[in-house]
This record gives sequence, structure tokens and C-alpha cells, in this order.
Amino acid sequence: MKVVVRNRVTGVQYVLVGSGYGSWKSSRASVTGDLFPADDSGEHFNMAVCDRTGRIFWFQSTDLQVVSIDGMNVEDVFDELQQPGVTAI
Repeated sequence: MKVVVRNRVTGVQYVLVGSGYGSWKSSRASVTGDLFPADDSGEHFNMAVCDRTGRIFWFQSTDLQVVSIDGMNVEDVFDELQQPGVTAI
């Protein structure tokens, strides 16, 4: 399946090659010592894409927009589904 995506900021198009999920958590001593450590955590939903030379780049999923799937515009893919309640946003 060929999925073409566009970077929402730059407009550059890429081919989607995969996805990934990353999470992290860190704890450090606060000014009160180890009694109340300062915790920090987060997660990232990332997409691996490649350009026409095959170079791989990672973007956060919110930075990308799907342009086409197997050569069809996203709107046409949803039209083919013909399922009530399924809409393109």
C-alpha cells in the first residue's frame, strides 16, 4: 500500500514507510530532596517517511497529513467505504 503524506508546515510530500511510538519518563531530586522528586514524562507518535532519494525522516504524526492512498485521494477512499458516520475531517 502506497501512502503519500505531506508535511503540514513545509508542504513537502513523502512516502509513508512506517510508524512508531515513543515514551519517556525521568525523575530528578527536587529542592526538598528525594521526598518529592520532580517527575517529567511524555509520549510521541512518530511516522517514518522517505523522500525521492530514499532518505528516511521521522516526523511527529501531527506534523503530517495523508494526501493519497494507493493513488486515490483520501476523500475518494472514504467515498468508497460508503459507511454512515465515517467522514473525512
